[in-house]
Amino acid sequence: MNNKNNNKKVNIYIDESGDTGVKFDKGSSRFFVVSLLIINNENLFKTENVINKIKDILNIKQKELKFSQISFNKKFSFYHKIKGVNFSGHVFIYNKKTQGRIFFYNYPTC
Repeated sequence: MNNKNNNKKVNIYIDESGDTGVKFDKGSSRFFVVSLLIINNENLFKTENVINKIKDILNIKQKELKFSQISFNKKFSFYHKIKGVNFSGHVFIYNKKTQGRIFFYNYPTC
């Protein structure tokens, strides 16, 4: 089997949302979410340029895109403009109310 993709390098960006607690009556979030954005090195420069152009067009000044602080119209416009960029995204949603406490969070993964 000849697989030429084994040696491709990628950049992986990881972000999380929520907390690991289960004290829901004291403010613990119901969900713990981990998102990954994976970009091949060959597409990294193009992706960064497109994102920076979109940020300029939408007048977004922050270096990091905080979608919780961006209006729906800007989010919609961002998704429409980014659709031509080659990347993959993955989201893991953990429902703490049905699954219980998260035990893996404090352990290194690499």
